[in-house]
Amino acid sequence: MRKFFERYVCWFEWIGAAIIIIFGVVMKVNPITLFFIVGAIFIIMGIFRAIPLIRTTRDRLTKWLFAVEILLEVGTGAYLIYLSFRDENQLGKVFGYLIGGVLYLRALIYFISTVLRKEPTDTMMFFAHIIFITFGSLIIGNGGFDINTLSWFILLLSLISALFIAIKGYKDYRNYRGQLVINDVTKKLVVNVEEEKDAEKKEMPTDSEIIHQGNIEEKDKEEEEINA
Repeated sequence: MRKFFERYVCWFEWIGAAIIIIFGVVMKVNPITLFFIVGAIFIIMGIFRAIPLIRTTRDRLTKWLFAVEILLEVGTGAYLIYLSFRDENQLGKVFGYLIGGVLYLRALIYFISTVLRKEPTDTMMFFAHIIFITFGSLIIGNGGFDINTLSWFILLLSLISALFIAIKGYKDYRNYRGQLVINDVTKKLVVNVEEEKDAEKKEMPTDSEIIHQGNIEEKDKEEEEINA
């Protein structure tokens, strides 16, 4: 199964690129579906982070902070999915406040846990949470954002992402075809070498043929001696 996916990975990449483009188009045509998508993301991220995050956190206060964050994240996701079935004009501001609030809360708890409670972290996570708290503050300060503008941004992002994935699929497919040609040439070379070896073996006399030839030559010598 692993070899199958490695060999035909380009097809999955192209299918993924097409799905991403469709996703972007759907977001632009019907921006309300953003609520459902983002809500599902929040729920999945919250549920799958819960057990590993809480189990590996030693500090009791930090563990409770993480638990509260996950509950709020899952709750926000469920509320966004609920809003996705409504068609109101002011949902863009609600969506903005919820997204900004989640980003700000994630960054706030991160800095509390790492700076005050000495939780382990790395440089990438540090700068990522600076971005989270910055964008969260901007979104909340601006009173949300226009959901149509966000849909254009997601459409552009999906097209760029699909382009990179499609190019990657093209390179993988080119490598796959090149490997097929190499394998075919190698197979033909092996067959030719084996045929040459078989031909050489056929041309070489066997032991019985050598003995028989030797006996004939000895008889010829004896006859020549007698005739002489």
